[in-house]
Amino acid sequence: MNTNGLHSSNLSDNLMPQEDYGIESPNIAWGADDVIILSIGALLSLYTMWRSADFLSQTIPDGLQFRELVIALGIVGMDISMWAWAFTWLHWARTKSQKNLALGMFILTSFIVSIAAITDAAIYFFGGALQESVRVMAFFIVIGGAILVAIAAFAYHNISPKVQVERGLRIAKSEIEKKRAQHFADFETKRLEHQADMEKRRLTVTHQLETERQDLELSEQLVKTRNAMVERAKQVARLKTDQDRAFEELHNVMRFVTGGAANDNGNGNGNTMHADAPTLSQVETKAARQRKSAATGADDPNA
Repeated sequence: MNTNGLHSSNLSDNLMPQEDYGIESPNIAWGADDVIILSIGALLSLYTMWRSADFLSQTIPDGLQFRELVIALGIVGMDISMWAWAFTWLHWARTKSQKNLALGMFILTSFIVSIAAITDAAIYFFGGALQESVRVMAFFIVIGGAILVAIAAFAYHNISPKVQVERGLRIAKSEIEKKRAQHFADFETKRLEHQADMEKRRLTVTHQLETERQDLELSEQLVKTRNAMVERAKQVARLKTDQDRAFEELHNVMRFVTGGAANDNGNGNGNTMHADAPTLSQVETKAARQRKSAATGADDPNA
């Protein structure tokens, strides 16, 4: 059988084997001497328990509630705990600290039991001659010893290997939970920062798109304005061309008229015009038609 194997039932058992770090204690049968010595010790313990009970009954007031229960607890704390610490030191303690604590408490409880028994016997032997201060001192020694026994029991439990392993596991688990919480907090912080950065980028891109859209609309308006100006310039150019043509024709007509009149004066007939020359009303009508066609952008068919 492998005593150093890991048990899957309990993590603390896996880290700390059941018996003395994996070393099993041999089962040794008790001999006759053990039985005799323990029997004598048990009989003497009955005597010391009777003495302890009598001592406590004389030091605890009669009218106190639960008086018998307090006396019983005192016997357990002194006489029975003495034997419990003895067996703990001999058989149950695993570590050196536990063995030293058990041995020290066995000596202390033995001293307390001895004080209680001697004081109780002295009360009967000396009677009223025993000073009250001695009885009070013995009583406080017993009370202080009982308190030390309770503290020692708690300390013995805390220094046991299994409790230390479980405490280490709790501390390790607490550290893991703390690191997990810190990791989650860091992750959440980074997520929020990333979300805020993405929102900032989205707003920046949206602003850029809006600016580009406005620039595009402005460019379209500028193009439309430029096209309108170009079209207006074309109309003005056509109007200027028609106007120049009309003035040229008018100039030709005037030249023709003035030239014909000069010829008639030379021939002695100054009131006679050329039969093919257009009249002034025809010239004005043609010029008005050309201006109208220039304004509408259509060519005059009669030009």
